[in-house]
Amino acid sequence: MTDQGAGLVGWVPYRVRAGDAPPRVAWCHVGARRFTEPFFSQTIDACLDRLFNQLFAHETPIDALLDQHRLRPGIAPTAFIFHCSRCGSTLYSQLAAALPQTIAISEAPPIDHILRAAAPNEVRIEWLRALVGVLGQPRGGDERHLFVKFDAWHIAQLPLVQRAFPSVPCLYLYRDPADVLASQLRMPGMHMVPGVLDTSITGIDLRTLLALSREEQRGRLLEWVFEAGLTHAEAGRVALLNYTELPEAAIRQLLAWCRLSGRADLRRVLEETARFDAKTPSLYFSRTDATTNRGLSGATSRLETLYERLEAHRRAAVIS
Repeated sequence: MTDQGAGLVGWVPYRVRAGDAPPRVAWCHVGARRFTEPFFSQTIDACLDRLFNQLFAHETPIDALLDQHRLRPGIAPTAFIFHCSRCGSTLYSQLAAALPQTIAISEAPPIDHILRAAAPNEVRIEWLRALVGVLGQPRGGDERHLFVKFDAWHIAQLPLVQRAFPSVPCLYLYRDPADVLASQLRMPGMHMVPGVLDTSITGIDLRTLLALSREEQRGRLLEWVFEAGLTHAEAGRVALLNYTELPEAAIRQLLAWCRLSGRADLRRVLEETARFDAKTPSLYFSRTDATTNRGLSGATSRLETLYERLEAHRRAAVIS
């Protein structure tokens, strides 16, 4: 292996063409810019608009990613955030980003590219370790903590992620399914569109989904996400956090993870951050009431059962 990564300081991988032979990685020059936007892609898009990145588009074989990680391992991950979608996970990552000496990576597409790559598990684990290490490169020079928020469907890949990073704590955020389903009906995420996720990931036959109503499709896919979260919670793989506990539980947990619990000034910073909408920081945050969405049909019946089991497990963990 050559030192192809030696000249990549300040560059960040934003796309992995895992289907190419060999796989190729597209890089964006970010420099010292922090990932403070709600989503990784927003920071990358802003940087790609710069003339430098337009003039010097950079793509390498995946060996350069492995070399960069070998030369500069990056910050060890502090925690991984999994979620059911529309449940406050973006607020959580925004709170993490508001802390000093912290890198917060929120739903980075190259992570998805690697997790969904048609490659052996051991190969994907090697790629994932390298990618997370490179995403966790200090840019300000004093970073100590790295939080990675995965996409909602990545809960299915939790065992592989934990094989790559066995000592990193994992959190699963969830919310009353009536609220989540109402939000997905208004504006569906990509994983809620039948056919976007391969049936090997969801285990749900596409023809079965297409025979359902739009609400039933969303409900069935959301069941899959909730069931995966519950399975991993019951196996002790993830800690649970309900949307109703935000922002206080998130603030308390983040400060504890970063060993900053005694910093009243940072608590105030996080409390101020929580006042604003996580996806649209120019607006104030407004919590919706789950009871307003109870008009939804029986598409949520099994979801309610899964939610109640998650709640029972979370409460039991608090008591113990």
